Amino acid sequence: MISRAMLLMVLLSAGIAGCQTPPGRWLPPPANAPTQVCEGAICNVDVVVPSGCVINVTDVLDTRRGPSVQTINWNLKAPTGYKFSDAPLNWGIVIKEGSDQFRADPYHATKITVHFTHKVPPTYPHHAYGINIVRPDGPCPTKDPWVWE
Repeated sequence: MISRAMLLMVLLSAGIAGCQTPPGRWLPPPANAPTQVCEGAICNVDVVVPSGCVINVTDVLDTRRGPSVQTINWNLKAPTGYKFSDAPLNWGIVIKEGSDQFRADPYHATKITVHFTHKVPPTYPHHAYGINIVRPDGPCPTKDPWVWE
């Protein structure tokens, strides 16, 4: 038979786990994160990957002052053989919450273009996205920056 104290611990643990905020939509980007401001119709973001397979990109892409539709070009700067992933479950640029505001052009190994339509007011002001790069011997660790709408 389970003791009352044990039952209370199980219920408390389940309650805490159920109240955790999922990443992406509800959490804002870190307060002092490096930010690239994108105010124009076209925004170019460099994704730099040195030979060590560590993805370097601005932590926050701030599109709040841009027009209602923006084109975001993610440009890969990496050694020969590195490319954006074309795997269906780990696409090169993945919007974490699956928003319908982002529409990607056809796949290209070193440049991914996404057309971003702002919603007024924004449904989710912070979009977490993943950058997936592969090199000849396998994938690099995913980088998870933000688009701030």
